[in-house]
Amino acid sequence: MADITITEADGIRRRRAFVGAVTGHVIEWYDYGIYGFLAVYMGQLFFASENPTISLLSSFAVFALSFFIRPLGGLVFGPMADRIGRKQTLLIVLICMAGSTCLIGLLPTYATVGLAAPVLLVLLRCIQGFSAGGEIGTVTSFIAEYAGPGKRGHSTSWLMTTAVLGLLLGSLVANGMSAVLGEAAMLA
Repeated sequence: MADITITEADGIRRRRAFVGAVTGHVIEWYDYGIYGFLAVYMGQLFFASENPTISLLSSFAVFALSFFIRPLGGLVFGPMADRIGRKQTLLIVLICMAGSTCLIGLLPTYATVGLAAPVLLVLLRCIQGFSAGGEIGTVTSFIAEYAGPGKRGHSTSWLMTTAVLGLLLGSLVANGMSAVLGEAAMLA
């Protein structure tokens, strides 16, 4: 590795940027999707009701709410990416997503803190939706900018694939844990 030409260094830089961006995209969609795959447990733990269907529908309503917040994230983070750079903005949205996902995992349940539990859950899901809205436009622009000549379409097409991979990974983890641990452990 004594002498690397400028074009080789440029290629390495592009590949690293691409791998980093799509990895972040997978993580974003994994974080986002894991809630949906665990919605049955979330409903039981955060939305106290005698009727399990109401608990489940409440959980799905919170899942849907985060999709309605996405456009706001795009409106905030898109211009931010133009001002401070796409790399820094991607870092911010991924920290928001990962942080809110982690905090959801640490939330006390309705049985522990009452109405505060679903309120905090809604707030954290809104943060997830807000960050996801900012991530998609920013990562698309980032990848398009780092794509090699004549490869912008091919490079950005990977975002759809990696989104599905993130959701698939979330499905495997959530359903795998449910199968291995059982319902009682998942609710605990």
